[in-house]
Formats: sequence, structure tokens, C-alpha cells
Amino acid sequence: MTLQKSFALGLLLGCASSTSFAVNEGTSGLTGQYIGSYQLEVLDSNGQVKANSLHTYSWQWDFYNKTISIDTGKIYKTPFKWLHFNYGITSNIPFIDNGDGTYTANYIFKVNYPFFYNPKAQASTTFSIIDNAGSLTISSVDIELDGTKDGYPGTKIHGEFPKIIQLNWQGKAQFFSNDGNN
Repeated sequence: MTLQKSFALGLLLGCASSTSFAVNEGTSGLTGQYIGSYQLEVLDSNGQVKANSLHTYSWQWDFYNKTISIDTGKIYKTPFKWLHFNYGITSNIPFIDNGDGTYTANYIFKVNYPFFYNPKAQASTTFSIIDNAGSLTISSVDIELDGTKDGYPGTKIHGEFPKIIQLNWQGKAQFFSNDGNN
């Protein structure tokens, strides 16, 4: 093997191992309650952004009760910011601490999109959550229901939508309570 091929292979393996590490770089075993905001991208199965959240919206993470409360919002069809639609999510979404810094939630995602009869479908998202002194950085992980990766953040949603979509949630949250009774 030539030196150039060895270098390229080493670089490729290094990138692959850092990619697999990125999924597990979160903080496991979080406790407390956090409030913050998120933005949402809707991707197609080729990773192209099809819609974006119109604004940032609020969410609350309760690690005692293992639930997420996500405020509903509006998405606009890229690049037409004037063409926007309301979307809704199941309230008080339960999640699972996977023990590796990722957390998985299953919920219903619905878009009030009359051109396609207001589609909704069962969705699953695995989030990587990194705690930095009470400030969380939260983002969707690229993982499919069968445990594979397709190269794009989020998990494919099959159902009533006109195309297969993936939801890329990104946001922050700040610690606000250590009382598990709230």
C-alpha cells in the first residue's frame, strides 16, 4: 500500500471513529428540569431541507418525570417564508435515557397542511444532550429505527406525509429546578 493510500485510509478511519463517537458524546443520567428554546428543520430522505421553523419555540425537559413539553409552532416551506403551516406535537412526550448521553422520544407529529390533508405520523427522535454547567445543548442524532444511520440528522418518518421526512431538532435549555415534584 502506498503512503498516500495509507494516509487516506487512516484519515477515513479517523473520521469514521469520530463520527461514531459524536453520537455518544452527550451527558447521561441527567436530573432536574430545564427550559429553553429550539428550532426545527424538516429534511427529506436525501437530507435536503424542505421546511424550517418560522421562529424559535420553547421546550421544557423534565429529567425526573422523563418528559419533554414542546410548544407548537410554524414551519415554512423553504425558500418561501411567506408560506407557513402550523405543526403540533404530542404533549408531555415520554423519553428514555439510553445511558450513553442520548435520549429517545416517541411522539405524534402533525402538520396543518391542507394540500395534503393535514398529515400526521408516529415519530421517533434520539437526541444527544450535552450538559455544560447547567446549560444543555440538544440536537437530533442520525439514527434510524433499525439502528442504522443514513447520514442525516433525525429518524425517517413514514406515514401520511407526501414524502419520507426526518425532523432535525436543535436547541438549548437552562437548568431551572432541582425539585422533582414540579
